[in-house]
Amino acid sequence: MMTSLNERLSFRRRCGILRTNLSRDERCSRVTLEDFLTRLAGIETADALWTLILDFAHDAGFKLVSYHHFDMAEDGASRETAIQTDGFPREWVCHYIDDALSMVDPIPIAAVMSTEPFFWSDVGERMTLTAHNSAYLDELLAAGLGDGIAMQVFGPLLRNGYFGLGFGGPRREMEQSEIRAIQVGLQAAHLRYCSLVPRAIEGGQLSPREAQVLELVAIGRSNGEVAAALGVSRSTVDTLMKRIFVKLDVDDRTTAAIKAIGAGLISLSRNPAHEK
Repeated sequence: MMTSLNERLSFRRRCGILRTNLSRDERCSRVTLEDFLTRLAGIETADALWTLILDFAHDAGFKLVSYHHFDMAEDGASRETAIQTDGFPREWVCHYIDDALSMVDPIPIAAVMSTEPFFWSDVGERMTLTAHNSAYLDELLAAGLGDGIAMQVFGPLLRNGYFGLGFGGPRREMEQSEIRAIQVGLQAAHLRYCSLVPRAIEGGQLSPREAQVLELVAIGRSNGEVAAALGVSRSTVDTLMKRIFVKLDVDDRTTAAIKAIGAGLISLSRNPAHEK
């Protein structure tokens, strides 16, 4: 059943939409689109790419960033969804991934059906919301994450994606030229990611110890910190990371974590240091 206009307006009010009158200097990104594209051409790792994306998004005034990469089979069925985030509370990220909230989150679902960016709070105008969709939006509001912008990006062989850019508070009205420049930049970044990470995981599982190591890496621990947490030597962790890279067909820690989370090989809700 389509949500009513009153329900949509209620959702928008609860999101704390606020039209602000920022100066042009405050609205403009310090990293221009031209600068971003120039730097993007020299990116060689997923780690460096994610850092550049965050610089671009933060300088555009966004505090929360999520990137969903959809790896689709030729028949259109989803094979895996890799999710990378920055700025969101860790508890929310764990809940989102472990409870498969991407299945009921209407914002990326609506983005997949559109080529135009839209504000999160306008999702009810983009699609018919189910009870599960509405319950998710209520939970999002209760988490205090505010409003944001949804952007669909497109890649080769159905490797499409979604960027969620959150204000971390009330909605800020933006000029269409600003939104379009961000969309162009993120589309280019998605294509660069597809080039850097050419294949999805085809098979093979991580050992329990490899999963423990990668779960700690995924929350930002260095190899030395992982070794201390698990009570093993640094050389053991280095060896395990090399095995993980081979199994997941990656060359860096960030991509390994993204692929493993998206494929359900690791979970961020557990405390692997307690499972020695």
